[in-house]
Amino acid sequence: MNALARMAWGILCGGTLVAQGQNAELANPSFEEGAQAPTGWSLSQGKGEWAKTGGVDNGACAMVEGDGKGDNAWLSSPVAFVPGRAYRLSFSARADAAGGGTAVSGPSFANVDIGVPGKTWSSFEHIFATPSSPDGVKAPVRLGQWQMHGQLFFDNVRLAAVEPVYATSEGVVLGTGEKLTGNAYAFEALLGGESRNHSRPLLESTAHFNSDRWCFGSGSTVTYRHALNAHRLLSGSVEVSCGYYVAGSLTVEASNDGKNWQRIGALTRTGSATFALPSALFPADAVSVRLQGAGSSTDLQVNGYSYRGTVDGTPVSFEGRTHYIEETARDSRVKVRVVGLGEALPGKENVATLQVQNLTPAALTLQARVRFSQAGLPVRTQAVTATLPAGGKDTTVRVPYPIPGTGTWKMTV
Repeated sequence: MNALARMAWGILCGGTLVAQGQNAELANPSFEEGAQAPTGWSLSQGKGEWAKTGGVDNGACAMVEGDGKGDNAWLSSPVAFVPGRAYRLSFSARADAAGGGTAVSGPSFANVDIGVPGKTWSSFEHIFATPSSPDGVKAPVRLGQWQMHGQLFFDNVRLAAVEPVYATSEGVVLGTGEKLTGNAYAFEALLGGESRNHSRPLLESTAHFNSDRWCFGSGSTVTYRHALNAHRLLSGSVEVSCGYYVAGSLTVEASNDGKNWQRIGALTRTGSATFALPSALFPADAVSVRLQGAGSSTDLQVNGYSYRGTVDGTPVSFEGRTHYIEETARDSRVKVRVVGLGEALPGKENVATLQVQNLTPAALTLQARVRFSQAGLPVRTQAVTATLPAGGKDTTVRVPYPIPGTGTWKMTV
């Protein structure tokens, strides 16, 4: 099991926890408040109940009931999501005499099916990226069922904006799904993994996402941008897989400037296809690949995307990794950015690297701490004291830390 399940961060400065960030809090996340119905939540349709007992720690919870045919869900008040931002959704769920179909979770533009939970409370969480809409993205969070029979219960819902922190080595930055082997670069979108539709190469999207696949209608797009800041791209090809097809086509285009696009292929059926990128695009600092639904009645789903190519420069070999951190507090005197967390694995090279700016006219002395906590165990803390000069200049602060062991730990920086 990964030793790190969730990360938050801040810096102790004169006794004040500081960080920059934004949480999208849900009203009444444990369903404890309300009169006739839980405050901030409503049932979309069908059968459901606001239970005053039976939840986690025997508190309140929300229940939906399915007949094996339709769907329904508890809906939160609409959330004003930031376009193109990553979020973490977590909740607890259990089922009673249930089977078939699946429990559903998340906003409609980024649904995640979790199957049928067991009879005892279990925790679920995933990352998702919001669409790139200039008009903003406003939608409720859904917790419900699709074609399931029996009762399904939800509790302890939490929604938070998160910042991705990527692995770095010899000037190269790579996220989960990316790998550099000498001068060979590869990326595979791990659509069914923890981060779902989010990845470092994802530039923008308007297509909706469902569990492990992009859902394309007419005009909907997904664009990936491949760039390695210390290396130029010399060649490349992409493989695209369509797992569901009804009508229309998926066009595949490439660009090295984000303005002039060349069509390199299309998919008009289920299956996989590989498309070589034109040699005229290379060498390039970055190459973007755009998938777009074409045709007035397009209805298809993409469940696989990968890029492979070569790069110039000194050979480097390492595999990317993405950690998602929740920013928990602010202080107007200091600006902080987490730029690295090392390998974040037991027994490995683990260092939290922070870029800190003192925004005041006088020098500040701070203490940066890395804390690990787990229910029932003492808190483990590593600390480094640093003095920040006045004037807003970047100061790098590094905090080495050991991971206490395997299991689920909360890491706070």
